[in-house]
Amino acid sequence: MRGRTSMKKLKRITSLCMAAVMLFSVSSLSAFAAPGSESGTSTTLNWTQFLGNEELKGVSDAKTPKTGAEIKELWRSQHKGNIMNNASPTVAVGDSIYYYETDPDISYTSSSNRTLYKVKASTGEVEASSVEIPSNGQLLPQICYGNGKVFVFGTETGGSRIYAFDAVTLKMLFKTALIPSAQIESAIMYHDGYIYAGSYNANGEFACFDTEDTDPQNTDEEKTAKWSYNVGADAGQGILWDGSEFVGDAVIFGTAAGKLISLNRFTGAEIDVLSKPKGEDAGFTTTPYYYEKNNMLYVSMAESNSGVIAVPMNSDGSFDDDNILMYKNSGGIKSSVVIYNDRVYVCGGGGHGGGNAPFTVLDANTLEEIYTIPDLISKGSAVLTTAYATKENNQQVYLYITPYKPAGTYPDRTSQLYIIKDSIGQTEPDYEIVDMGDKTVGQYSSQTYTINKDGLLSIYNDANYVYCFGNVDETAQIINGTDVYNQIARQPDTNEFKYYNEFELRRIQERYNNLSAEEQAKVTNIDKLTEMLAVANMLPEERLDELNDAIASLPETSEITLDQAETIESLYNTYLSMTDEAKQNVVGADKLAAAYTSVQELRNAAATEALVNEINALPLEQELTLSDETQIDNLLQRLEALPAEYAALVANADKLNAAKARMTDIHTRIAGLEGFIDQNLAAAEITLDSKAMLDEALAWAEGIPAADLESVSRYGQYLLPAVTDYVNLLIDALYQDGKPVELTGENIAEVKETLAEIQKYYGLLPESEQRYVEHYDTVTALEEEAEQYVPNSEKPEQKPETTEPVAGDTLPATGDTLPVWSLAAVMLLAFAGFAAIAIKRTSK
Repeated sequence: MRGRTSMKKLKRITSLCMAAVMLFSVSSLSAFAAPGSESGTSTTLNWTQFLGNEELKGVSDAKTPKTGAEIKELWRSQHKGNIMNNASPTVAVGDSIYYYETDPDISYTSSSNRTLYKVKASTGEVEASSVEIPSNGQLLPQICYGNGKVFVFGTETGGSRIYAFDAVTLKMLFKTALIPSAQIESAIMYHDGYIYAGSYNANGEFACFDTEDTDPQNTDEEKTAKWSYNVGADAGQGILWDGSEFVGDAVIFGTAAGKLISLNRFTGAEIDVLSKPKGEDAGFTTTPYYYEKNNMLYVSMAESNSGVIAVPMNSDGSFDDDNILMYKNSGGIKSSVVIYNDRVYVCGGGGHGGGNAPFTVLDANTLEEIYTIPDLISKGSAVLTTAYATKENNQQVYLYITPYKPAGTYPDRTSQLYIIKDSIGQTEPDYEIVDMGDKTVGQYSSQTYTINKDGLLSIYNDANYVYCFGNVDETAQIINGTDVYNQIARQPDTNEFKYYNEFELRRIQERYNNLSAEEQAKVTNIDKLTEMLAVANMLPEERLDELNDAIASLPETSEITLDQAETIESLYNTYLSMTDEAKQNVVGADKLAAAYTSVQELRNAAATEALVNEINALPLEQELTLSDETQIDNLLQRLEALPAEYAALVANADKLNAAKARMTDIHTRIAGLEGFIDQNLAAAEITLDSKAMLDEALAWAEGIPAADLESVSRYGQYLLPAVTDYVNLLIDALYQDGKPVELTGENIAEVKETLAEIQKYYGLLPESEQRYVEHYDTVTALEEEAEQYVPNSEKPEQKPETTEPVAGDTLPATGDTLPVWSLAAVMLLAFAGFAAIAIKRTSK
C-alpha cells in the first residue's frame, strides 16, 4: 500500500472537477457529444485507444449483444493492402468510429499510403477523410484519440512519425519529429495532454509529445519530442505490440527482451527497471495494467517463459520486486490483461506466429488459476461489458474475444467470436462460440474489439476488412432508467469502506444525466451514487468519523470470517495511507490491526488448505506429463509465497517437489534424445546392424510419456521412421525367393527369434506409423504357423492298423501287413530330410 496516498492526492483535484461536471443536468451536457471539442475528451463513454479508457481498461457499460443470435453486421470497409499493410484498429468517439486504411478507390503517390476516415458508427457512412498519410508498410498500425485530435502513425526510411488530425474535420494539424529505429509497433497512448509511443527493434525509442497545436496555420508543423528514451542495444525486438501504463507521475512500458521500465512521464528520467522477475527470462510485449484497488501492476509475458506477473508499486513509481506474484503457463502470451471483479482475464498468442496458451481467468489477488478455455487461442485481448451485472447474478459480465485462427481450412474458413459469461465465484467456463461466417470473411485476426457507447462492436481482420456489428433489435441497445438503477445498486454501500473505481462512478453519472426526465425518475437510488462519488474523492482523514464508526462495529477477532475480509483490508489500508497526525485521531487502531492480522491468518489458512488439496489431486508421478508442468510450477509458486509457518503445514510438499523433479527428468530425457538423434540418427542409413543405435535412442525415449514424445519433432521426423525401416528389414529377412520362408526344424528357432524382434519394435510404433510397415500379415501368419509347428522327431509314433477278421472268413493271416498310407509316410519323411534348408536374409 505504499504510495496510495500520494497517487490519490494527485488524482483528487481532477476527480473533483470531473465529478462536478458530471452532476450537471442533461441540458448542460450537450458538449459531451462533440468529439472535436475540448469537453469531448472528458466524457466517459468514448473508446479512445487500445482497450478503451486508461482509467478502466477493457471495460464498457454499453449494452452489447449477449448471444450470437442477437448479432448483426452493420457495415464493413475493405482496403487493398496485404498483411504488411493492414487497416488500423478502430476508436469510437461520440457517434463516430475512426480508422485508417489504404483505400482502393484512391490513387496514392505511394501504393502503401493511407487515408484516415471518420464514419458514422451505425452505418459506416463517411463523415470526413484526411489527406494522404505516408506509409512504407505497416504490420501493426495504431490509432488513438485525445484532446480533440486523432493520432495515427506513418512510416518512412529511418523510423516513424505520428500525425495529428482534428477529430471533427480530419484536417491535419501537425506531425511529430521522426522517431528513429524501425516503425512504431506499440499502441499510441494519450494521457493528460501528451501522447506516448515506442519503436520496434534494438535501440528503439520511447517518445513523449505534447498534443497542443501551437501553430494552427501550419498544417505541416513538425513537433519535437518533449523527451525520448533509448531502450538500448540489448532490447531484442524493442518495444513490440505493447502500450504504456500510468501510475502517478510514472509511465511504464516493457521491452521484448524482458525489461519493465518506469520513467518520469514529464521528464523521461529513469525511475526503475525490472529485469528477470523472480529469476525468469520474460519478454514483455503487452500493455501493463495498474489495478488501483490493490496497488499492483499486472503484465503478461510472451514467448517460452510465459505467464502473468503482478508487481506492487511504490509511491515514487518504482517496483517492489520483493513481493512479486507470478502465474506461469506454456505457449506464450501476446494478450494484455484486463481486470474486473478481482478477476484477471488474459488470452494467449505467443510470438508473431501465435502460441498455444489458452484463455485464462486468474484471481487478481493471488494469481491462482480459476479456469481456462483450452480451445480459445487468441492474440487479442478480452473486452467486457458490465451492462448486465447485478448483485443477484454475482456481478456477471460478458466478454468478447476473437480467436487468432479462423475455423476450417482455406478456402472454406470462417471467423468466430467467443462470448463468455463470467461472475464472482464462477469456477467453470460458460461461453458461446459464434460462427461469424455470414458476417465476416474468414481470416486470421490478432485484434481486440472496440465497444462504442451504444454497444456496437468493431474490429478488423487480415482479410483487410473493418467490420462493425450491432444488435438485431436496436432498441435493446438503449440505456434506460432501470439499467442505471442496477448499475448503482450493484455497487457496495459507502459504509462498507470498499473500493470504488471513480471512473466507473462518473460513467454511471453520465448515463443518468443522458436519460430523459421520465427515465431519471426510475433511478430512485441516485442519492447513493452522489454519496459514492463524494467518498471516492475524499482523503482518508476526511472520513475519520466514518472510519472510527466502522472500526467500532468490527466483530471480535475470533468471529471474523473471510466474508468481512475486503472491508477490513480496505479499512486497514485507509488507515495506513493517513498522515501520522491523522492516525492519532483513529479510535481502535489496535483493534483494526488485530482484525487485519486475523484476516491474513484466515487467508493463509485457506490458501494452505487449497494448496494441499490441489497437490493431492495431482496425477501419480508415473502418470505425469509436461501438460502438468504449468500447474506444478504454479503450485510451487504458491508454496513459496506462503509464510514459513504455513508452508510447513503443507504435509504433501514432497509429492509436489517429486513432481517437479519428474518434469526436470522429462526435459532432460527429451534433450538427450534430441541430441542423440542429431549426432547419430539424423543422417544414418538404417540396416539390420542398426539395432544397437536404435536401442540407445529408444532408451532415451523410454522414460518420456507418450503424449510428450509426440511433441518432440525429431522423434517423429527421424526415430519413428528409423524403427519402421528396421522392422521392414526384419520382415524382409522372413522371405526367400520372394515368398515367406518355409518352417523347418533347422530354422524354426531363428524364425521365432526374428518374429519376436519384429513384434518388439512394431509395438513401439504408434498406429499412425504402423501403417508404413509392409507385409505385416506375413508376420501374423508365420506366428500362427510357428505356434503350431511340431518337429518330426517329436511327433508321436503311430501304430499300424490291425485287420480284424471278417466273420465267416476261414482264411488265416499269413503274416504282418503294411498299409499303403504307412509306406507313403516313410517316403515323405525321407524326402523331407533331403529337402531341409536354412533361412537366408534376402530381399523380396
